[in-house]
Amino acid sequence: MRVGMAIRINTLGLVGCHREVFDKLGMFVTSDVCHHLQVKDTNRHKGVTKAKTPAAKCQSVVGMDEGHMEEDTTVATAPRRMRGPRRCGLC
Repeated sequence: MRVGMAIRINTLGLVGCHREVFDKLGMFVTSDVCHHLQVKDTNRHKGVTKAKTPAAKCQSVVGMDEGHMEEDTTVATAPRRMRGPRRCGLC
């Protein structure tokens, strides 16, 4: 279902996709709703085009590497140590 919606939004755009849905439901698209969808579609389009630039791709790779380097197992296991040993549900 999600893949179908993603393909539909990529091909028709956010406004076109929602207009089809509204038409199938027999509802009218008001000017306020149309404007809201147009703004969302414009922002989405800008974000997608910005994410496809080589600089953005390099930045995302750098961010992933930094995240793995900063990961510390002691920080991750501290909450488990504070809770104490595991106990079964029958005790």
